[in-house]
Amino acid sequence: MAGEEERVSEGHEEDGVEAPTPSRRRAPPRARAAARADGHIGTDATPMEVDGTDPLVEAERPCARAPGAHTHAHAPPLVVSARSRVVSSHMYAQLCYDIRYALNHAPIAASLVESDELLALLLRSLALVEGMHPMARAMVVHVEHEDLAWGDAFSLCTEVEHLFPQLLAGIGVDGARARERYARLARSVCAALGGWLRASGAFESSGDEGEEWRAAKARAADGVRTRVSYHLPMHRLLAAIASYGAVQLGLSADELVPAAADASRGAAGGFAHSARHEPRAPRGTTMAASTTLLFDRLAELPLRLQLACAQVRAHMWARNGYAALKQASLYRSALFADVCLAPDIGLLQLCVVQQGFAHFLRSTLARWTLPPMRGGSQRALDPRDIAAQRELDEPSGAVLLEDLLATIVLVLRERTHSGDTAEQSAQRTLVHRLASAGSATHSELVNAIPRRLVELPTFDATLSTLATHAPPRGLQQGAYVIKPEAWAAFDPLGYPHYSRAELHRSLDRWQLARPAGDVSSAPAAPPPPPLARGFSALRTAARCGLLHALLLRALYDSYSGSGLASDSVTAVALRLLAECAFAEEAAADERAGSADGGARALAAGARGDAGGAVWRMDVDVDSDSAVPSSSYSPTRGGHRVRVR
Repeated sequence: MAGEEERVSEGHEEDGVEAPTPSRRRAPPRARAAARADGHIGTDATPMEVDGTDPLVEAERPCARAPGAHTHAHAPPLVVSARSRVVSSHMYAQLCYDIRYALNHAPIAASLVESDELLALLLRSLALVEGMHPMARAMVVHVEHEDLAWGDAFSLCTEVEHLFPQLLAGIGVDGARARERYARLARSVCAALGGWLRASGAFESSGDEGEEWRAAKARAADGVRTRVSYHLPMHRLLAAIASYGAVQLGLSADELVPAAADASRGAAGGFAHSARHEPRAPRGTTMAASTTLLFDRLAELPLRLQLACAQVRAHMWARNGYAALKQASLYRSALFADVCLAPDIGLLQLCVVQQGFAHFLRSTLARWTLPPMRGGSQRALDPRDIAAQRELDEPSGAVLLEDLLATIVLVLRERTHSGDTAEQSAQRTLVHRLASAGSATHSELVNAIPRRLVELPTFDATLSTLATHAPPRGLQQGAYVIKPEAWAAFDPLGYPHYSRAELHRSLDRWQLARPAGDVSSAPAAPPPPPLARGFSALRTAARCGLLHALLLRALYDSYSGSGLASDSVTAVALRLLAECAFAEEAAADERAGSADGGARALAAGARGDAGGAVWRMDVDVDSDSAVPSSSYSPTRGGHRVRVR
């Protein structure tokens, strides 16, 4: 599967929706009742067959089950099988096209959002592809046969997720009515997703969470005992809903997830129902604390995908063949950005806004594990003892540390779901595509950019603004070349869709195009783009002591040439340090309030004689404290680090 965006699928066996098959196997009444109670399928709880031999829906082992989880009394959720002929022959494609065509009519989309019956049917259908075709990391021997079904699974989920923009258009923008539809849709998706997380056995323990359970969960995140699925349509629908509420409706952070607000008030339904049934919540836990645990669950699978991509780049999935490499490449590509990486980062940003960045970073560090030590044990990355982990495979560990820092940059910097309009996304994508390609024809650009951006009425005008068209010459086709002034928007370390080769090519071209006398090896980080109201907390999220300690350790190792140091780690760490500086400037502006003159004076004093931001970093690392305290202050004398 190369760049085909049209190969997509949809598995459905719901109430009144018959498979295109002559035979169908039914489960016992007790199993069917359990399945209906869990909300994962309408009538059957056993695999459905095509021609009596080919299962379309199977009871998969959930990709989210953690070690030590006790077995549910009810049946596991059913998942569409990517190996079914219904999926591999793309019988679902025409159905998806028909649904998309119908949802293009605003009254039909609005009626779907307002109908409890239709909305429940849609969410049960999405649950059938949630976590489909998971993959476990081969630890000892190489897989015997290449997995060829992963492309069909990607096609199916891509086509399903392309329905989301038309569905969200049914919310509308007409004031109070639109907010009511938004709240209805958000509550329904939260309830369905909470039910799926419970039914899949995700992140359960038999009692209160302790050190042993946390260690087991960290080992599970490494992919040793769990499986990873790139297909999370319900997670991504929730991210798309929150993005619509923030960007289109201008909702606040408290209004983005009304089910969480219901839970904090003790109301029934949505996340409140999930919080009361949260198996890890200790006795006496408040409803708000249980809601925090549920946001941990929401962030778990997207975080696991980021870790899996880092492990693939560190060659830790080499025994799985090309299936692991190709899925990770497509997941991070610009072509599949709208249905893979971007909504996952958007969901992580939503969790940051709801929980706070310090809590999110602690959870990330607990899950982001380094390669096995020679003794075979696992060690979680801790910012205070990186230097002590000398027995680790340092090349792989450096890659994991680099991608950890890059993921944090994305959570702080990405705006696809937290502030950018479609036109801004198109401009950013075109700049970085032209920077990497050097020159590209119109058809090459169209084939490398998400369909949503290509279909914009302003796409051609934006392209003409950013690039110069070189006319055909001889046998060479006409091509677009980036304009010199367009390089100002070039931010390679903040653009997540570059492969390593594309990153190096784009940096080489930038160095050729940079102004005379500029000897920098990489472009300076541009100021952060604006944020929607609901995600405004991201502006100052980098003012976190734990993040400062992590950066201090990474930069110190780079300076001393020890630990997990590498040039790439240093570059990303400095890029993240720039985000910390921007966060301090944003906090200073907020403190200044209406006194704009005072804020401008503070910013001018922070720039130093050379015109660039120079910061003194004071980090207090208390060995008895899990979260070190820190503070930034502007100075004209240079950079000083104090640790005690």
